Amino acid sequence: MSNNNLADKVNDHGVLIVSKRDAIEFNYLLKIKGSDAIKYAVNSIKGNRFAYVSNLAKILQVDIPKDLSDPNEVIPIEQGLAMLRTVMRMRQPTPRK
Repeated sequence: MSNNNLADKVNDHGVLIVSKRDAIEFNYLLKIKGSDAIKYAVNSIKGNRFAYVSNLAKILQVDIPKDLSDPNEVIPIEQGLAMLRTVMRMRQPTPRK
């Protein structure tokens, strides 16, 4: 596959998506790290190279699960943090009177 053909497979974030698996893994990274982190990782790639999903995962220090099957089961980081804050508030002891 020539570079011209590969350039057609670059998504709006500047990431090369050549397979369904790439799309699933990219969506996983996007959901758990967010758009700003993806932008940072893409911009961290030196030279005139394509941004592969595996490169982004390394830069962002994310181990992508091998058994990723349904990306809809992954919640966005903001939602996860909000859930964690709620649980932490619930665990705080109530003041005694």
